[in-house]
Amino acid sequence: MIRFDALVDAIQKAVVAANESLMNNYEGVINQFFEEDEDKGTMRPKTVTLKYPQTNGNSVELVDVHVPLITLVPMSSSQIDELRLNTDLNVRLVKDVLHVDFASATGHVSKLFGKEVKPATAHLEIVIKPQEASEGLKHVVEGLEKVLRAQIPD
Repeated sequence: MIRFDALVDAIQKAVVAANESLMNNYEGVINQFFEEDEDKGTMRPKTVTLKYPQTNGNSVELVDVHVPLITLVPMSSSQIDELRLNTDLNVRLVKDVLHVDFASATGHVSKLFGKEVKPATAHLEIVIKPQEASEGLKHVVEGLEKVLRAQIPD
């Protein structure tokens, strides 16, 4: 048996670690699609120059369009929206501290003074929801897409 508060703490730490791992993916996005402008100490989007056709009266000419790479790939992010843990637990009070272990599917029965004793059980549902993720990257990409649209000739 383990202390109940230790079980809850372990579950919370696992969720936090999983969320931190997912958040580290955002750093990878920044490094993959932005580069440091050492002169200014800022980040700028990595771009590729594409030749884009523009009609000019009866002729077609190619104009340069500077396309931020981040606008060319689908952006999706993962996050743990909700964790639900449902389980049946055996419970026991040990020196005024609640201890638990996972109840067996067979409903384990122990013997105490020659009599069968079924352990006390409880059903536990833990729901953990993370804080909302920042919308910053989404807004940066939307802004870059607007700049890209402004460069493309009608």
